[in-house]
Amino acid sequence: MNIKRYETKIVITNLEAFNEFMFWMYSKTFFTEKFPSRQINSLYFDTQDLKSANENLVGLSNRRKLRLRWYESLLSLKLEEKIREDRVNSKKYYEIDRASIEAIHINEANALRKFMAIVDNCPELSHTYLIPTLFVNYNRRYLEEPNGIRLTIDTEIKFSDPRFTKNFLSGANTISYSPRIVEIKYPQDMKNYVSKLLGQSKFTPSRHSKYLVGLSNFQHVKYL
Repeated sequence: MNIKRYETKIVITNLEAFNEFMFWMYSKTFFTEKFPSRQINSLYFDTQDLKSANENLVGLSNRRKLRLRWYESLLSLKLEEKIREDRVNSKKYYEIDRASIEAIHINEANALRKFMAIVDNCPELSHTYLIPTLFVNYNRRYLEEPNGIRLTIDTEIKFSDPRFTKNFLSGANTISYSPRIVEIKYPQDMKNYVSKLLGQSKFTPSRHSKYLVGLSNFQHVKYL
């Protein structure tokens, strides 16, 4: 199911502010842990001139970005496109041949080539030449209110450049990113509720993209 929702982000840059946020969240809201935390891995694809990144930089209201995403195991691998239309977010998933996933081994030298083949072999994406542009991994905590509003907290964020780091999946030549990223995800009819909820806190939502932050760390774009 392709669920359309808003996403509000809060960037927390130091431990003191994070502790204050957690105290507010547990004492003033109804968020509770929904799932165990887990590691998320994302391999982003873009055109050679970084069309997706540049559309984000200029703030186009309608834009897309493509990534391969998996959790602890590659068996969870998904090819997904994140779609933004007039500030509302949704995802589109593309079918992957399971045999292609099972053939990938994280530590092998040609793993990147096999990831690229998954994208190249997707008929719906054949009209555009896409290359891997950034690898991101981080730890995510999952919380939820009884009304269905979800909140995630991303920590231990690391970036690698797959174009210039052969063994990027092994953690070689990574750049660590210390801020913690909070994302609140909610249906369109809960917009006023979330706005009121955050208005009772000291935390200000801000625009943020891990994809752009990672690219800027490798000097491919200028961001923040």
